[in-house]
Amino acid sequence: MLRGDGAGQFEDITVEAQLLDIQGVNYKVVDPNNPEFDPERQRLDRRYHENGKGLAKCDLNGDGTVDLLGTNSNGPVFISEKTIDFFRGPLFLWMSNASEGNWLSVKLTGRQSIDGTGSNADGIGARVKVTADVDASGESTTQVQDVLGSSSFLSMNCIDLHFGLGKAAKVETIEVVWPSGVVQVSEDIAANQSVEIEEVAK
Repeated sequence: MLRGDGAGQFEDITVEAQLLDIQGVNYKVVDPNNPEFDPERQRLDRRYHENGKGLAKCDLNGDGTVDLLGTNSNGPVFISEKTIDFFRGPLFLWMSNASEGNWLSVKLTGRQSIDGTGSNADGIGARVKVTADVDASGESTTQVQDVLGSSSFLSMNCIDLHFGLGKAAKVETIEVVWPSGVVQVSEDIAANQSVEIEEVAK
């Protein structure tokens, strides 16, 4: 917190005012010619937006690139000596426009959604290994991702797994280790598509 002296100088009184974890900004005293407080003026620009709370990733438009959704918490903002009010923190969406590199999206369906046996319907807890020659060097690279039921504080990524394949036109193998213990392998899958893999029966 900065306290102005009326002559263009400011003193940092953050510790003295016990405001070490603020979630808003009040510009009421910045413009003496406009004493009305405008809640929108509490926001500086994209560089300062309260208290970030969650970040989730997902291919929202199905173009094979990962997009990001970020949220901020509601924070108490001091309006006057008698009121404290809440203003919603902004929501940010970053849509990726990357155009290079191949990709593969994998969605799992466990047998519990099919016949009540095996792994849970969303495959949460499964481990997926994708092997491909991503740099066209003749040597394969294996990427490993887990299907999780949580991702970040107050947010969750899409449960579809996204794999960047670089120059690889196909995936050599997809290996799924299901929570039930079943190990399932698919071979020679074309790049640039979303594939759904159903758990096989034991």
